[in-house]
Amino acid sequence: MSKKRNINLSNPTKNILGVVLSSFAGIALSITLTFIISYIISKTSVLSIHLKIYFSVCVGLGSIFGGFISSKKCNFKGLLSGFLSSIPNSLIVIVFMVIFSNGQLKESTVIIFLLIIICSTLGGIIGANTKRRK
Repeated sequence: MSKKRNINLSNPTKNILGVVLSSFAGIALSITLTFIISYIISKTSVLSIHLKIYFSVCVGLGSIFGGFISSKKCNFKGLLSGFLSSIPNSLIVIVFMVIFSNGQLKESTVIIFLLIIICSTLGGIIGANTKRRK
């Protein structure tokens, strides 16, 4: 027997705040992973193409985490909560990319933006489909 999710839209401020806070948890994880990877890379010699891959993995993992927490925190469907948590996450990451690239956005910005949306939505779906423990 599958239980249907009861979506409570009576308090939209609480739901929006939950989505924003959970996306900031994903951002914090992305930044932490990026600092750890940056420290490890600074001790070794790595090609610049590997840096983009490592950054993409860090952002993707943080987005999955943010979408997962978002669907657990709010009682939305996983697809919706994951997508909504990708919006603040992508805005923050794009602002950081503009700051650190001297205002020059490239095609990698679009790829990172799509990666954030896909990973956050995937994390929201995973979070909505996992059972809650009582």
